[in-house]
Order: sequence, then C-alpha cells, then structure tokens
Amino acid sequence: MDGNRELKCLFTFAEADPVGQGGDKGPGVASAAEDGNGDPTDDDEDDEEDGEADSGGAAQGKKTIGWSTVKGYVTAVTDLWQQQQLRGVNSDPNPRQGAVGQLLAVEQLKENERKRTHMDGYSREQMRAAVDHFITRNSDASLRDCVCFLLSHFALLRGDDLRPIELADIHHLEMRNEGLSDCFAIMLLLRHGKTNKHGRVEFGSFIRNKDANICPVGFLAMYLFSRFHITGLPAPDFTSSDRWYPLKLFRATKGGSTTKAIIYNTQLDAIDDAFKAAGIVGSAKTHLARRSGAQMAELGGAEEGQVRRAGRWNSKVMESCYLSAIPREVLRVHAGFSREGGSYFLTRDVDVREELLKKVFPWADDWDSAISSGKTANGTRVEVNIAARGFIRLLLRLRKVIVQDAVVLRKSFPKWFVWSHSLFSDPLFLQYERDLLASLDSPAPSDDRIAQVLPLLAEQIASSTAAMQQAMAAGFVAVGAQVASFSQQQNLVFAEQRKYHDTQMQALHQHVNALSGMFMGALSALSPASTSTPRAAAHGLTSSSAAVEATHLSSSDTAHPSSHSITSPAPHSTILPITLQPQRTASPGAHMGPPAVPPVGAIGRAAGDEDVERGQEQMPAFEQDRNIASVGQLWAEWEYGMGGRPSVAEMDSRWGNKWRTKDTHRKHYARRINIITKIKSLATERHTSCEVIAQQLDSARTDEKGKQISLFQLNEQLKTGAVVITAA
Repeated sequence: MDGNRELKCLFTFAEADPVGQGGDKGPGVASAAEDGNGDPTDDDEDDEEDGEADSGGAAQGKKTIGWSTVKGYVTAVTDLWQQQQLRGVNSDPNPRQGAVGQLLAVEQLKENERKRTHMDGYSREQMRAAVDHFITRNSDASLRDCVCFLLSHFALLRGDDLRPIELADIHHLEMRNEGLSDCFAIMLLLRHGKTNKHGRVEFGSFIRNKDANICPVGFLAMYLFSRFHITGLPAPDFTSSDRWYPLKLFRATKGGSTTKAIIYNTQLDAIDDAFKAAGIVGSAKTHLARRSGAQMAELGGAEEGQVRRAGRWNSKVMESCYLSAIPREVLRVHAGFSREGGSYFLTRDVDVREELLKKVFPWADDWDSAISSGKTANGTRVEVNIAARGFIRLLLRLRKVIVQDAVVLRKSFPKWFVWSHSLFSDPLFLQYERDLLASLDSPAPSDDRIAQVLPLLAEQIASSTAAMQQAMAAGFVAVGAQVASFSQQQNLVFAEQRKYHDTQMQALHQHVNALSGMFMGALSALSPASTSTPRAAAHGLTSSSAAVEATHLSSSDTAHPSSHSITSPAPHSTILPITLQPQRTASPGAHMGPPAVPPVGAIGRAAGDEDVERGQEQMPAFEQDRNIASVGQLWAEWEYGMGGRPSVAEMDSRWGNKWRTKDTHRKHYARRINIITKIKSLATERHTSCEVIAQQLDSARTDEKGKQISLFQLNEQLKTGAVVITAA
C-alpha cells in the first residue's frame, strides 16, 4: 500500500476512533517529535495536552481527536512512505504536501484557540506561593516535587528531560568574574529528552538565586541532604560505574527503589495541586514552568539567542561541541541580577567554619580522595571516573549552600521536616545562624565587606577615569589644533590687508602731489593780486592730503591698536572739491578677505553633534500614546511617529523590547501590535498601501447605527474574525 492510500485509511480510522483527544495514539506516535524529513522538532506542549478532556463535553463515542493525534498519524504514514521510497516501491510525492499540510495547520490553530496556550504563565509571586505549598506538605516526596518544579523553571526543562536524570548527570562549573560572591553553575546532563533523538550532548544549568525561598541550588542541596541524612539512604558506592550510575535523582518513593524514576502522572499530580494552591491556570502543567522560565528571562532583558540557547531550541554544532553550554545572561536574570554581569552578590554568602561543613555529607571527603587516588583507605580499588568526581565535588560545594540557605529557610518555614536533623541543633550551626541573621538584619554592610568591595570599585573608577582623561586629552589636542590653524589664517589675512592698504595710500599720495605741482605751475603765470585765493586753495589741497593720510593712519590704528595715535589739525582755508580715483595696484593677497566664520550657535550645534557621535547614544524616554482613537492614527504612530517623537517601528528596530519593560507598556504594545500585524497582512494580500487598509479598518469599526467600537474591542474581534473588512 502506498503512503497516500495508507494516510486515507488511517484518517478513516481516526474519524471513527471513539477515544478522547489523544487517547490511544496507536503505532508511529512515538516518533511524532520528528517531521517528515526526520529532523527533530520542538513542540511547546507536553503529552498531557493530548490527554485532557474536550471542554465541549461531547457525548461518548462522538469525541473528536486533537491536533497531536492527527500529527501522530501523519508522521506514521510519512515514515512508511520514506521506507517505501528507500526500497523503490513508492513513487508518490510526500504525503505531507498539499491538503495534509493545510489540515495540520488548521487543526493546530483550532487547538491553540481552544486551549488559549498563549495565556499560559505565572508571576514570581505565584511561583513563591507554589513553593510554599510544597513546603507545607512537609515530606521528602514534596521536597522532591518542589525541586522538580524549580529545575523545570530555571533550567527550562520538559518533563521528559527532568524525570530520567541520574546522579551521574549532575556536576558544577565555575563562573568567574561574576561579582563579589562565589558563583558556580549546576549542570544537568540531558540525554533522554524528546528532541534529543540523536545522542547530542545537551545541558540545563542554573545558579544560586538572590531569593533563598525560590533558589534552585538551595532546594536541590536540601533534597540531597534529606536523601542521605534524613531518609537514611546510603551514600552511593563509587568503586565502579555500574554500582551508582543507575541511581535516579527523582526516585519513586513507592517500593523503596533508588533506580526507578518517578512517572509522568506523579509529577503531573504534584504540579497540578501546587498550581491550584497558587492560583495558576495553564493547559500544559508539566511544561508550563519551561514556558514561564523563558518568558521571565526575556522580560528580564536576556537576548533571544541566550534564551534559545538556555532552552536548547535548535542548538548548533558550535554550542553542542565547543562552548561551555552556559547561557550566562539567562542565568543572571533568573537569579535576580543584571544581565550584564559583575553584580552577583548574595547577602547570605558568609563564610562557614570548616568543622561545621564537615558535618554535611561527612563521607564525601573520603570518596573524593579515593576517586583521585584510585583506591579507598582500606585498599579497595576505585574506578577513576569523571562523573563520580564531578558529583562528589558538587556535594562538597553544596555543603556551604545547605548551611547558608538553612538559616533563611528556617525563618520562613520553621516547621519543615528537614530541621529535625541533629545538624540544625548543633551549637556550631546555632552560633552561625545567630551571626548570619544579625548580618542580614544590619542595615549597613560590615567593614570587612566594604574592604572586599573597595578594590573592585577602585579598579572600575580607575579605568573609567583613565578613559575619561584620555578622551578629554584627545579633545583638547583637537581644539588646540583648530585654534592654532584659525589664528594662523587670521594673521595671513591681516598681513595681506595691511599690504593692500599701504599700496593704495602710496598711490593716493602720488596723485595728490602730481595735482599739487600742476596747480602751482598754473598759478605762477597769474598776477600776484589774483593769487591769494588760489594759494589758499593750494594750501587747502595740501591740508586735504594731510587729512587723508591722517584718516588712513587712524583707520590702521583702529584695526591694529598701538600706543600712539595720529591726529590732523582742522584746516582753516577753503578746500577744493577734488574727486580722486587712485589706481588699484594688484597684490598677491588683494583678492583674499577674512575667512567665513559661522555663527556662534552653529559652532555650538556642530560641537554638540560631534559629542553625540563620540559619546554613547542613550535610549530616549518613549511611551505609546494612549489617547489614539483611530486606526489611522495608530498606523501613523507606528510608521512615522507623532508629536515630534520617533515611530514605534523605529524604537523596536533600534532598542528591541528595552523601551517597554514596564508591565503596562508591554500590555498596551501587545494589544496594538495585533492591529498593526493585521494592517500589514491585508496590505500585502490586497496589493495596496497600509494607509488604505487603516481607513478600511476604521470604516469596519462603525456599525449600522453609526456607533464605533474602541481599538481594544477591535483587537478582540480581529482575534475571533468577527470584523468584516470590505475592500474600497
């Protein structure tokens, strides 16, 4: 039977199948995590979604199958088609093409609409309430379930990743230069996840949290302490791998077996009870922690690539084989610190006396020495095993975590069963508890912590000061060079101007002297009686020449001030009106004038622009206008900006989600982005502009009575398809 005929038969069987959604998945569903090409996919839903009852309450025997079941059948038929293709007995095209692919897409949309999975999630306060519920149950099993929940959240784990973890899969890795407090990451080796079908090495990781009440490292340490100190389970035998490799971290309590992990229903029931107590509503119970962990990391400022790496979504070869597998930004944000690093500091991280530490896992030191040397103290041979060494040294690191976090947790949960152990009534612990509580209650840090912090602060201040001084020195050198260049140009201009003026005055004197000689020669032929007035005129001409020279010298002195000044006496005789046009003498600098100097305001603006280019650009304060009442205005704000502010698209392009970190801004943006997306899709579909689509949406908001719905109501109707948008 070819693949397409097999697909038709299976769908016929699926339609007649009386089971509920995802009842008996039948053959082939085990490989439903792979697509038609054999590549693993990452479905963001757990198996319990397929097992949930239909909310419509259909009658028995008439229930419809869900999307996951349909996908399972399609995957089974696709696998059969691939096998037949390899044997050369089927020449039909891939059965996923055409109507089958459209069917899967439609069924997935129906499933998402029915379950509203985009609304799944919880807050940090609800997370604390869930942890409180686990602690209130006051048992080793509830502590195990609490650790399951916290590891799912902070390591972004699926239930299939979490339940099979063994003790040999746990170790730790140092994280240096994270801050004042000692920082290390717990590493979980994941080998059994549903997307890890090809044996890739994948890890989940997390660090100590600022809040001890939800710290995954602290509760994991308490769980191991309860396992080996309270429940009475013996320490693992590390002499050979086969003696301790099968030991499960999350062991089943029934039967007392340490090699049998908890089953899916056990985890689901525990998570379901905790979510009900905390008021958390979600469709995929065991998967919700993974979803919320990714959401909180993104809202905390972690980059998308870091979140993808933390959740092992589509990891590449470089990340799998060469990098440390630690998404530092996500770990910092999850722990309550800045994603940039350097600020990791735990107020409860106070040194513990070695005598007190040795009371926790007292056998760990002997096993550490035995694994390093290859034999125990009595000479028994021990296998030198990397996993055993990693687990033992993790226990040694968790000693201090147990003592430190116990002080805070005893204050929050005074009746917890863990405190029944003799360690927490030991005088050494009680003295440490008093000292740490006094330190935590003190409003000001102690002098020794200040002394530890000061070198780091001094180093940062010194580097910042050196960078600032270097930038200022470079700026001063540039300004000095510009001033020197401008002064040199001005001196050249003044010299050329002085030379030009001197040449002009010399030509003027020559003309005046020539005219005076000609006038005196003409007077010599006249009678003495008639020469009085002309002589006076000649005298006036001479005085006029002197006045011109005095005026020139005065103007020169004004341009170039000196310690002396020249004044000319006022003439007492009549001056002949002579119009002089001196010959212009060419000079090398005659064509040059003073350089064009921009206005002071322009210089200030240019300098300011240069400072902006040199300095680090800062994100402007921005908030979407909540008074916008039409789709046209909403599109104008998105594409072009309003009121002199940048557009929303520009803010998204340049700053990502940093400008909308507040909860109100994020919710308002989420409501409006649906309308923007609808405008773009309709514009592409109808081959028109987005402005035209915005006008059509505004028209669609008006009912027959002329009443308009709000943008919020429009957004809700667009989700359900209730709005009919007619083309203009």
